[in-house]
Amino acid sequence: MHGSNGKAVAATIFGNNSAIFDCGFLGYQDTLWDALGRHYYKNCYIQGEVDFIFGQAQSYFEVTTIIIIIKIYIYNFYIIFNAKLLL
Repeated sequence: MHGSNGKAVAATIFGNNSAIFDCGFLGYQDTLWDALGRHYYKNCYIQGEVDFIFGQAQSYFEVTTIIIIIKIYIYNFYIIFNAKLLL
């Protein structure tokens, strides 16, 4: 649990220059708290439905599967992220 707001975070990454390989993060909401720092994810699997990847980190996801669970009764949804194109 994170604080008194009842969030059940599966994983929190705070370290700078952290590298995460071959990991799976499964949950419904607030699954991966990509908190602070610069992170590198490779060969990972991340699944959730609501705000499941969140935080202030600068992260790079390589060969990583991100699954969004969408229920049929949802008519409008948004995928919001900040990205920088690296040339």
